[in-house]
Amino acid sequence: MFNSVVEFFGLLSNKYKFFYICLFISFGVNILIDLISIAAIFPIIFFIFDKDAVINSIYYEKVINFFSNIGFNLQYENSASFLTSLLIILIIIFAIRTLVGLLINYFSIKLDIKTKVFIKDLLFKNYFSQNNNFQFFNNLATVNRTFSPDIEHTSNFFTGFFLILFDIIFSLILVSSLFFIYGKLI
Repeated sequence: MFNSVVEFFGLLSNKYKFFYICLFISFGVNILIDLISIAAIFPIIFFIFDKDAVINSIYYEKVINFFSNIGFNLQYENSASFLTSLLIILIIIFAIRTLVGLLINYFSIKLDIKTKVFIKDLLFKNYFSQNNNFQFFNNLATVNRTFSPDIEHTSNFFTGFFLILFDIIFSLILVSSLFFIYGKLI
């Protein structure tokens, strides 16, 4: 199975290979933004239940120091202004996550369609160059009906394998980074 994916990837032009690598990287960026957006909910939940838990935590101090070092003054007068800021940040993070997800899905669908057209052109060029093997087709509609399901299945197989491979690689990176950060897995 891996050999067929490698052969299929080898058939693609360098432009399509570059686009698939960019898509691979953009899926990673999308997953990181998803993780950040989920992690941004927890301070708000903790703040609702215990106002002092967030403001007195060491992470709050680190965030305040980080932003003050780059020029932002984030000193809050009361807990309501801090909660408002957290909610605005959460809305911005979710808006960015939604926009990035939409752009990645648009790019993925567009790349899938262009890949199918590229494969179809490659097959047609191959079969039209061999006149003796191509005589049993009466017209172009018959050729299209014959090759369309195969092209669709090939493209779906490649995309599915690509997504599974990405999930495995990203999961391994995430687990190994957690291992190096905390020093243990459990």
